[in-house]
Amino acid sequence: MKYGLLNKKRGLLAVVMALAMVFAGAVFVADEADAGDATTYYVGGEGSSDETGDGSEEKPFATIARALADKISGAYVIELCGDVEGDGVEVKGYDLTINFNDYTFEMTGTGVGSSYDYQVFQLHKGTTVVFNDGTVKTEKSDMWALIQNYSDLTLNDMVLDGSKLDWYGYAATISNNSGCLNILGSTSITASGIDGAVAFDACFSSEYYPDGTRTTVDTTGTISGDIEVGDWEDKVGNNPSKTVLKVDSANIIGNIIFTTGSGSGVEIASGIDVDVVIPEGKQVKGSVKIGDASVSFANLKAGFGGITLSEGS
Repeated sequence: MKYGLLNKKRGLLAVVMALAMVFAGAVFVADEADAGDATTYYVGGEGSSDETGDGSEEKPFATIARALADKISGAYVIELCGDVEGDGVEVKGYDLTINFNDYTFEMTGTGVGSSYDYQVFQLHKGTTVVFNDGTVKTEKSDMWALIQNYSDLTLNDMVLDGSKLDWYGYAATISNNSGCLNILGSTSITASGIDGAVAFDACFSSEYYPDGTRTTVDTTGTISGDIEVGDWEDKVGNNPSKTVLKVDSANIIGNIIFTTGSGSGVEIASGIDVDVVIPEGKQVKGSVKIGDASVSFANLKAGFGGITLSEGS
């Protein structure tokens, strides 16, 4: 069932309003750790070792996990000197910049996570994280996410390859549940090929992470897979803008799935070829703006076949 955004005759439009207040202040870009204030470690390349290395340029560590072992505060910069493998990485209590320098980190060991070891990176609330110029992937099929994000995270010119993810039929290359996610430069994200997988989600929890999550996409790269926007608890009636997705530029091969009534806001720049889909049976409250056209809905329940919003349809 396909609706034009301004087609009142088909009953979609409950309230039309400007979204300036919804999206004002929604973009927060993480600053790279100041080299003068941060400790730098070198990882990978010729002669790297977790046993004999000290993280210097002359004696680099072999893994990112070793470089960040036992860190609980401060700011750190990781410089990759070659492709590296190793365990997953948990970032908690400190700020982190990883300069991949066109190299790849492949998780081949044990993952991280609060309940299960099924994430490559777990980035906790209250941290600022920047990834620059490289690739993150895993060939392990028993993993759910490359990045579980609660931090203020910026991805510059990154490739996130989640094509092998499959944790009992679930997979999200990035799961973004708190803080701000900025997808910039030429960053590309690939979802798993399993049914229901997403390239990333922007889903907040009114119980556990009430501050919400804000995602900005401004990339020349490709988002391969669906994007999910919603609320963990599947509730209607929370305050607007708790989940905000703003797409300024991207090649998106997939849909934006507006799944739950969290008072979510979606804004898509004109000319981006992507549909916003409300699946059949889902009840939602929120706002969508595509180009110059906007629509708001309160407690809208999608009927048979769901609802699809697209520019100029």
